[in-house]
Amino acid sequence: MELLTRITARVDARASKAPFSHRMKTLNALLLALALVANPLLFGEETNEAKPDENILKAIAERENHYTDGLLHRNFEELASLFAATYVNTSPSGQLRSKPEFLEALKADTSRISEIKETEKQTQLYGDTAVVTVKFVVEGTDQGEAFEFKGRATDIWVKQNGEWLCVAVHSSPAK
Repeated sequence: MELLTRITARVDARASKAPFSHRMKTLNALLLALALVANPLLFGEETNEAKPDENILKAIAERENHYTDGLLHRNFEELASLFAATYVNTSPSGQLRSKPEFLEALKADTSRISEIKETEKQTQLYGDTAVVTVKFVVEGTDQGEAFEFKGRATDIWVKQNGEWLCVAVHSSPAK
């Protein structure tokens, strides 16, 4: 910064003698230099951005595990406890369901899940909001017929009254 101060002083001394257009060009060049020096991201330097809190990531992972277990074991009470009152689910077919509608659809579903395999799971934190993306394979039977469904899901969790609740899930088929 000392170098920048000296350059500014020299420019100021010369500026009073130079024509206005020259002074503006010099000022623009000086502002550009200042912007480059002040922005470490342009040079690939590390910032002081905080790393996600491991305790929060563990809490989200635990809630995700409860969600998977609830689906696998048809534990509707457990699932209901994970969902916010405003929960919405967008199915792979594009159908949008509220919390009560989604739970009723699960209860009425004749398929039985035997396994849920998850890969490529990532969690991004944004304050009191977490976005979880995952690739999954669901295996099971429906009326005696085996099935397999490969998909991707995005789960949105929000911390409300000290508890992480799922507010939205969107699933789609994947190859």
